[in-house]
Amino acid sequence: MKDYTRKIKEIIDTIDIKLVSKTSNIVYKVTTKKNEIYYIKFYQTKSSHIDNELKLYDILDKKYLKEVVETSNNPKYAIFKELKGKTIDELNSKEIHKYRKQIIDSVVYFYETTAKIKINKYGLLDNKLNGTYKTFQEFIINRQKESQEILKNYTILNNACTLI
Repeated sequence: MKDYTRKIKEIIDTIDIKLVSKTSNIVYKVTTKKNEIYYIKFYQTKSSHIDNELKLYDILDKKYLKEVVETSNNPKYAIFKELKGKTIDELNSKEIHKYRKQIIDSVVYFYETTAKIKINKYGLLDNKLNGTYKTFQEFIINRQKESQEILKNYTILNNACTLI
């Protein structure tokens, strides 16, 4: 794996750099000398999906999204401000129940917002918002196996959906 620590230090005046994820992309949590926390995501060219995350940040309402501070194409990275709070993965069952309304509201808001975006076809999108399948059913059938493999590692997410 390429060492991004030097690149991060060039970009941000840091105290601490911690690797938090190295799945399809590589993500570091960075604490600055001013005690601010950022996440830097380095996008890998051999990603298992067509990654148009940054394009979606331009299209979607920012109400529930983390703030993008800076992006670059060489190397391809994005810097995000830290969002305070826990992810659904980090919540225990009592917390999921306590925050049920906020979780539901944010999911509904996301779907209402994304439903207004015009795309062509279904499935993974390219940078022009063209999907890879002609029908939603075709997309679901073809993505089921991969989705099951990914979701089996997120037991808290499965439990959250059941509790909600």
